[in-house]
Amino acid sequence: MAARIKPPNAGTARKSSLAALVIGVVALALSLGLCFTFFGSSPRTLPTSKVLPTAGKAAARSTDDAFFATFGKSPGCKSCHEEAYANWENSHHALAERELNPALDREAFDPAWHITHGSQTSFAHATNGQFQVVTLGPRNVVEPFLVARVLGVSPLRQYLVPFPGGRFQMTLVAFYPQHPDWFYVYGGEDR
Repeated sequence: MAARIKPPNAGTARKSSLAALVIGVVALALSLGLCFTFFGSSPRTLPTSKVLPTAGKAAARSTDDAFFATFGKSPGCKSCHEEAYANWENSHHALAERELNPALDREAFDPAWHITHGSQTSFAHATNGQFQVVTLGPRNVVEPFLVARVLGVSPLRQYLVPFPGGRFQMTLVAFYPQHPDWFYVYGGEDR
């Protein structure tokens, strides 16, 4: 003879479901509260170091320049890691960022290029022996930027232009030397 199974009490099941819902809502509220506490909706500023006087900034920049001039080219690295250094020396990593080289970069600027992207137009050309990209700048006007450095080897090259505060900004137009042609890195989007 089979044992008879007693049906569950509907009131107990309903109370358990309600308790689980309340616990879930409380856990969600606590999680959101913690997120807002730690990440907040208002911007936070990081502590800043003391502002260096102009002479101090120049000295720091000079020290940085001296350090980066030997970065990755240290004879100390080469003497202990000859095989790794030889593999790196002509790799895309070693050649990824460099000074502008008229012999390598002339075809990107001479003759002049007219680059259409989205609803905008940029230009790349040589003027007075210097390479220039004319494009929409940070003030939302089309303006010329002298090219200072190059990023990339293959398949494309992007150019760095000086920006305020001693920074460099990568152009949003890139040169594809194997084709050769310029293109906008965001396709048909207006940015």
